[in-house]
Amino acid sequence: MARGRYLLLLGLAFALTRGFLFWSAHWDINLANSADIGIYESWAQQLQDANLAPYAGIAIEYPPGVLPAVVFPEMLKGSQGSYLEPFILIMLAVDIAAFAGLVLASRRVGRRAPPWFWIAATTLLGPIIYLRLDLVPAAATIWFAERLAAGSWGGAGGWLGFGTLAKVYPGFLLPAALVASPNRKRFLLAAAAVVGLLLLPFVGALPDLWRSVFSFHAGRGIQAESTWGLVFTISSRLQGFLVIDLTFGAVHIGSSAAAITKLTSLILTVGVVGFGTWVAARLPRGEPAPLTQLLFGMLALLLAFGTVFSPQFVLWLIALAAGALCFSRISWPLALVLPVAALTHASFLQLAKIVTADYALTLPLLVRNTLVFAAGMGALFGLQWTRAPSRLGNPFRRLRDRLPFPPRSETG
Repeated sequence: MARGRYLLLLGLAFALTRGFLFWSAHWDINLANSADIGIYESWAQQLQDANLAPYAGIAIEYPPGVLPAVVFPEMLKGSQGSYLEPFILIMLAVDIAAFAGLVLASRRVGRRAPPWFWIAATTLLGPIIYLRLDLVPAAATIWFAERLAAGSWGGAGGWLGFGTLAKVYPGFLLPAALVASPNRKRFLLAAAAVVGLLLLPFVGALPDLWRSVFSFHAGRGIQAESTWGLVFTISSRLQGFLVIDLTFGAVHIGSSAAAITKLTSLILTVGVVGFGTWVAARLPRGEPAPLTQLLFGMLALLLAFGTVFSPQFVLWLIALAAGALCFSRISWPLALVLPVAALTHASFLQLAKIVTADYALTLPLLVRNTLVFAAGMGALFGLQWTRAPSRLGNPFRRLRDRLPFPPRSETG
């Protein structure tokens, strides 16, 4: 197909699906589970109308990278306007920017799948992509992949740094990306420069920022949609009782095992970051294909092991999967993102039922989380460890060989 006709078809598909998502974002059934919009509007009103300082004067649970997306809708709506409309339009603009990054990256590497994957997966996830702020960090990770495609590891570090100050989670991927970079100093300096510039206006409020963002999320319980929460929900129903905690704008599950569960989740999270960084150090430096697959696998496991797994978090997976497709063919771990998105959308429309531990909702979500775990494991263990034998080898065999165990023949 000629390039002009291909781009026309791609643009038409994007325009049609975005039109549907924009329209359906206004439906009552989608707005019913979108209380976050009201929270964003409250922050914006206090920041603009009450002239309160971010973090010092008002607690905001997001880092500074998303503040423009919070404040601009309030500035654009007018005295009698609605906050919702300009917010959705701004998220649409971010979506267009993410799509443009994938089109540009796919042209650089000669692959057509990434923008099509973005169109399909985000459409399956539904209009929630325009009703939350998570498109901002997702777009940042897409432009991280675009910079990798351009060979600009400094730019890639900058975008990952920005993503970290938009939603924190890209910060868990930074160590692995850093050690896999061919120029670690440039990558680190770029990431640090972006983070420093974004934090500069808040130097005097850093303790408040820490409390507003990190302490807030550390204080959250076990969200019902997380793997841990679903297990507690189903087991509690089988036993005939269920403790519901409606806090932090979501449904959390009360359990006597909550503290040990959160500790276990934290240990697994640290383990995924540590293991992923260790693997990244054994990948060929400067090669985006294994790195993006590794980062996708790490993120999938972080979501599967986390105690919070909101529907919009799937956007993060979609973005990294699309970024990975810039450098490799579709594989089953990446393809699992499509049913994950569809199950998340279907469950989002019924979230109110989760307080009743309805199996019609909890079981599909449990399947969804199982698929996310499978995608993470498949991506990590599908890496070509023997691609450069002198540098890689099988890490599990190398670890076994380094353990101080006697040879099998000596153990009798």
